[in-house]
Amino acid sequence: MASRATSAFVLICAGLAFAPIAWGGEAAKDGGPAAQARDVRGWLMRIHDAASRRNFQGTFVVSSGGNVASARMSHFCDGANQYERIESLDGKARNVFRHNDVVHTVWPASRVAVVEQSQLLTSFPALLQAGDDRIGDFYEVKPQGSDRVAGHEANVLVVQPRDQNRFGYRLWSDKASGLLLRADVVNERSEVLETSAFSDVTIGIRAQPETVLLPMKRLDGYRVIRPMLKPTQEP
Repeated sequence: MASRATSAFVLICAGLAFAPIAWGGEAAKDGGPAAQARDVRGWLMRIHDAASRRNFQGTFVVSSGGNVASARMSHFCDGANQYERIESLDGKARNVFRHNDVVHTVWPASRVAVVEQSQLLTSFPALLQAGDDRIGDFYEVKPQGSDRVAGHEANVLVVQPRDQNRFGYRLWSDKASGLLLRADVVNERSEVLETSAFSDVTIGIRAQPETVLLPMKRLDGYRVIRPMLKPTQEP
């Protein structure tokens, strides 16, 4: 569950912003497409920045196809360093510890630890900031008022694909911090296929990097696997 919760959180906070997106509904102040694009870029960057720069801790739940799984997630930012700890709450015990781009996935019962590097977290900002002249080709984005998630006031954004080849999304972002609190994946009939959400979360906690670094150093007695990953390039 830990890896699934991590994937859902990271892909929605970061990966969704890979796609070109533009506002629907009312135009921005200067009325032009460039201003509309800046509005959405700023909204998505706020979500991404909150996920990477805010200290928070909570229970993250993923519900899909009648299955529900949860994990306890902590994220700390200390200067330029990021730390993350995720503990599965269902099924076999599994913990994920991340310090910047180094990730340890640990199975205590079988005494196995996988040590690898994550490229997704560091690749997102460059891709988003690079811009795209085709913004609006694939999605229409509409603000949909406000709601409450896990006790926090949230802005709601609807992301609608312009064709039948993509899923749509509904996003709930904390008004105060920008942190993504909930994300629904929906089909063309607006039926919810998957929901990823915090059931409880505290934002602005004290950074505790030692709760991540110490377990990453304590691998004595574990079978440590270090996958060799090769970067791929488009032909």
